[in-house]
Amino acid sequence: RKMAAESKIVFDTNALAERAAVEAKAAAERAAHTNDEADIARAKFLEQRANAQSAIAAKVLAAEVDALKAKAATEVRFAEQRSAAQAMITKEKRKIYDPDSATVSGSIGSADQQMIGSDKAAKERETADALAYQEAEQANRRGNKHLEVKEWTMAVKEYEKAVKLAPRNATIRNNLAVALYTIMDFSGAKTQIEIAIDIDPQNVIAWAKKGDIETIMNEYREAMNSYKAGLVLDPSDAACQEGLRKCIVQIEEKAAAHAKEQADNR
Repeated sequence: RKMAAESKIVFDTNALAERAAVEAKAAAERAAHTNDEADIARAKFLEQRANAQSAIAAKVLAAEVDALKAKAATEVRFAEQRSAAQAMITKEKRKIYDPDSATVSGSIGSADQQMIGSDKAAKERETADALAYQEAEQANRRGNKHLEVKEWTMAVKEYEKAVKLAPRNATIRNNLAVALYTIMDFSGAKTQIEIAIDIDPQNVIAWAKKGDIETIMNEYREAMNSYKAGLVLDPSDAACQEGLRKCIVQIEEKAAAHAKEQADNR
């Protein structure tokens, strides 16, 4: 299903490029036949548009490749982290009981005491983490309420409190990015959404929001990559589909305007 959606996106841009090339060729043939100035000007314009469409198709294909590479890199990183965690667990087990050690029998009591102390410290950390998480959730809910009534600045303050209490919570980071985006702090919003994606690369909503932020910052290539990454995860996501479509339209409009300006200056 994912491969079909990705192929469709590339096919759409390729189809636009091919259609533009056909129209440009037909116009060139007509201009050569009529030798009319209007036909010649139109042929030049369509040729430039065809070149722009071809460049767009190449960029879309490159964006798809980049998104697939990013996904593969994420999977490799997760695999390495799991492997490192397993190695650490094995190492800790060997500290407690090593059949090849001559001091095992004499150190069982000491090992038990260390384990009890370690368990107690772990429980204390868990309790502290749980309290911090509860406070973060409360601040996040307050931020949501402020956002609902369009109290943007208050929403940002509450979300920032929540982030300090739960810095690895991707949802809260995403909410803060939305609030910053609303007050037009696009740079800050992009920073927060990138952290949210680093925490949870499978969050399609975050990829869509990242694309929205990059689009409004006129970072169209980066926006296309973000929307594509979201569609790799969920080809049916409407936000990524619509964002990518609008992004391509804006690129085409800018390319057409640039081509027209060049044609007018000749």
